[in-house]
Amino acid sequence: MTIHSYGERYSNFQCPNCGAYYVPYAKHINCPKCGKNESRESEFIGLAVTSLRHNMKKWKSYMAKAWFKGCFSDHMLYLVFFVFEAFVQKGEKTEFENFVSEEIASIDFEDQEYLRKHLLEMVLDIRKEMSERKRGWFRWF
Repeated sequence: MTIHSYGERYSNFQCPNCGAYYVPYAKHINCPKCGKNESRESEFIGLAVTSLRHNMKKWKSYMAKAWFKGCFSDHMLYLVFFVFEAFVQKGEKTEFENFVSEEIASIDFEDQEYLRKHLLEMVLDIRKEMSERKRGWFRWF
């Protein structure tokens, strides 16, 4: 059992201005491709924290053992898992923001290069939320 984002109103959100897929996880988030603000907010950050916590508790890893990417937000959630797990495996001794910046730089976004900065900002916001919720389930705080 895993915790997915499919079915949420933002799961396959596209910018009405340019058609780019992204996750409007906070009101201050503009379309990462064209900059238009839709003033939408989702529960993606809370869901990501819950899913990361679930994975760590169940599998002792931020990566789910099996993950079906049934929508765009699930794809982004998978990338979040990947970055957090990479930090635990390779970067615990380094500063989080520098490590994830380098890790995200290694991801091939193909024709969606605009998502690189979007993912970085999302990961940093998720970590901030995790820090604020401190409940002893992180290995590196």
